[in-house]
Amino acid sequence: VHARTVVGGEYLLELLQYAAEVADDVAADAIRDADDHVTSVSGVSAGEAETSPRLSYRVIHSHHIIAKGKRTFLSDLARELDIGGYVKVGWPGAIVVEGTKENVDAYVQEILRLSWKQI
Repeated sequence: VHARTVVGGEYLLELLQYAAEVADDVAADAIRDADDHVTSVSGVSAGEAETSPRLSYRVIHSHHIIAKGKRTFLSDLARELDIGGYVKVGWPGAIVVEGTKENVDAYVQEILRLSWKQI
């Protein structure tokens, strides 16, 4: 998306969708490269090699993210579960996280327990 076409517009959703597409492409390339490397190093096909944890990501939209306690909780929980991401504070709020599927699922379960106006 070019800056000239979005002047004065709100394009957070488009930006997040584009980021998700790019992340999918990068992840697919990384997996393909890793599979090729495993095959060339071990002589074992990628299907026979042990599977590594699958990366997962989530994009969560919220009416707003303002409370300092909630922002601290989101950050501390991400550190505890060893996942990375981004929190867009304000109106609207957005949370983007990436990590192993199990850790991302646990993160989402924990934040859904918090009190939200709309999520």
